[in-house]
Amino acid sequence: MRGARAFHSPHFFVRIKNGASSEGVKVAAVVSARVEKKAVKRNLLRRRMYEALRSHLPTLCGSRLVITAKKGAPALSFKELQSELSALLARI
Repeated sequence: MRGARAFHSPHFFVRIKNGASSEGVKVAAVVSARVEKKAVKRNLLRRRMYEALRSHLPTLCGSRLVITAKKGAPALSFKELQSELSALLARI
C-alpha cells in the first residue's frame, strides 16, 4: 500500500492507511510459508489474528490494514498474540 504507515513488533508487521476506504475497515492477515510450513498452522494463526483484531475494528473505521506475521508468531499463545497486536494498534 502506497502512503501507508508501518509499525513493527517482534512477531508482527502492520501497515495501515487511514481514510482509504469508505466502506468501513478492510483487513488482511498474511502468514507466509516461510513463517510456518504447514497450511493448517498458517490458517490457525490467520484466524487468531482476525479474532484478536475484532475488538479493535470500530476504532479503525475507514482504514485499510495489512498485518504480516513474522517468524516466531505461530509459537505465541492467543493471549500473547492479542496483547502484542493490541500494543501495535494502540500506537496507531
